[in-house]
Amino acid sequence: MGCLSHRSTLAMRTLSPDTAPEIERRQMAILRALPVWRKFELMAAMNRALETLALHGLGASGPRPNQQEVRYRLTGLRLGPDLAQRLREARESRGCADEQGVAMPADPIDVILAVTAALDRIGVAYYIGGSFASGAYGVYRATADVDMVADLHEDQVEALVHEVGTEFYADAEMMRDTIHHRSSFNLLHLTTGFKVDIFVPRRRAFDRAQLERRALYPLRDDPASAAYIASAEDSVLAKLEWCRLGNEVSERQWTDILGMLKVQGQALDTSYLRHWAGELGLSDLLERAFTEAGLS
Repeated sequence: MGCLSHRSTLAMRTLSPDTAPEIERRQMAILRALPVWRKFELMAAMNRALETLALHGLGASGPRPNQQEVRYRLTGLRLGPDLAQRLREARESRGCADEQGVAMPADPIDVILAVTAALDRIGVAYYIGGSFASGAYGVYRATADVDMVADLHEDQVEALVHEVGTEFYADAEMMRDTIHHRSSFNLLHLTTGFKVDIFVPRRRAFDRAQLERRALYPLRDDPASAAYIASAEDSVLAKLEWCRLGNEVSERQWTDILGMLKVQGQALDTSYLRHWAGELGLSDLLERAFTEAGLS
């Protein structure tokens, strides 16, 4: 099923075909009332539960490998062989606890806060985007990594490597290349293998607007855990843009978009959404999403 769902007629739909409209309305009301920090905790709990199930499944799939071998296999599946190997080499070179360089269970919130604290210390403007942002404003789900946008400059690269270096694998050359091409680089948390994808913003008015409209929220039930998250409207627009760039084939992206629209509802600044959707060539997708979310 594609991102647009390819229906011959457009109408409001539920996020899941096995959910009745009235049940979904109640679900959206519950999610609307949850604070952002609670949604982050639930996302982190989902990630941990899925990792436990995956480890159990891998351990049961063949001749009794030891726990380190199972964890290393999961790390390879989650990150891909190249990043898994980099993580293993980085852990071994820094004398991490186990000999095989195997990642331990992840708490995504701890990892996120370690990166945001490092960015704060060197004065880099950032915000959390991607599925963690859409989960904060819509329907939360497990995700394999976290996306952040950081306005990193070349003269800040060494400082960032220094700030995260004891906890993360960080490649300074990759960062410089990312800044030059306005693309993305990875930070790998050495203890857990959890991946943080850092995107350097492009030089567009929309990218500036996203940084200006970011909002500070606690990620736990503790004001000291605050971090910047993209606004709800910018999270919708960013997902719409990813949807289009991905040839409109990701049902998961589309469900994230509809979830944010359904949960936020009338709280959204629809004038802002329509303005930037027009500027970005996304008006058709936005109007279709409005219709399917019941906001037309």
